[in-house]
Amino acid sequence: MVRSDMPQLPIRHLVERFGLPPSAIHFYEQMGLLSPAQRSRSGHRRYGAAEIRRLELIVAARELGCSVAEIGRLIALHAATDAEQSTPGLTEHRQLLRRKGEALRMLKHALTSQKAPSTRTTTVGRGSLCP
Repeated sequence: MVRSDMPQLPIRHLVERFGLPPSAIHFYEQMGLLSPAQRSRSGHRRYGAAEIRRLELIVAARELGCSVAEIGRLIALHAATDAEQSTPGLTEHRQLLRRKGEALRMLKHALTSQKAPSTRTTTVGRGSLCP
């Protein structure tokens, strides 16, 4: 859980916390998924609680195999203030995540059952299970 009263942190703290290289965080910034809360006087990026929560969402979605575009839509839905406007999109993404979860369960079962892996590629939603 991220405290809302936490101080602004430099990128190295995010690198340590999430196990990501700085280039991954910079990539998410370039794609418009993340932006630093502010910059220090020397121009270094500083991240607050809201940015850390957003990065948690990004990392979790990537681990589920969501594309950058899908993550962008999830972030937009999360930020939507009008519940009626966001409901159809959230329903679509919940369905997508359920399908990806089922595909992950099937993959886990296949790997633990010691059967020969299938040569068939499993796709979920608009993209493959693995990014």
